[in-house]
Amino acid sequence: MVGLYGCHEHFADLAMQVTSGSSTGDRPADTLTRARQAYNLACVEQLVPLLSLDTIEHCVFPLCFPYAQITLFTALL
Repeated sequence: MVGLYGCHEHFADLAMQVTSGSSTGDRPADTLTRARQAYNLACVEQLVPLLSLDTIEHCVFPLCFPYAQITLFTALL
């Protein structure tokens, strides 16, 4: 295990990858971008037990909440 500092550092890398995914208008590329975002968000989910409460409240929640809303909204349709 890399320790708590390594987990926070890894989270920062994942967060950057999630937010840097941009839509190109090309359907296969958009699908790949969404797949990468989903993978990175799943990795973030696995780090939650090791992250500080401050990081979860101020970084993880704001990062993940918009994607959770989309998932919940589309599940209701």
